[in-house]
Amino acid sequence: AEEVSEPAEIDPAAIFSSNCARCHGADRSGRNGPALLPDRLTQAASTYEATITNGSGPMPAFGSRLSADEISALVEFILTNPE
Repeated sequence: AEEVSEPAEIDPAAIFSSNCARCHGADRSGRNGPALLPDRLTQAASTYEATITNGSGPMPAFGSRLSADEISALVEFILTNPE
């Protein structure tokens, strides 16, 4: 029987750590970029997906580096309180 390869598990914490932490802080409390914590993020998830995909101001676009699934997992991650 042929093995069907499962899609790789998306790890939004790892994506954040390698792509976002430099500007938004490892703990998401903000540095050059704003804090990415649920109490600060009051807009619809689609707004943040668009910002990550297309960039905004000093924020670079990640649409060519991350898949749509990775971006939506990342948005879900930043809209959840850190452990």
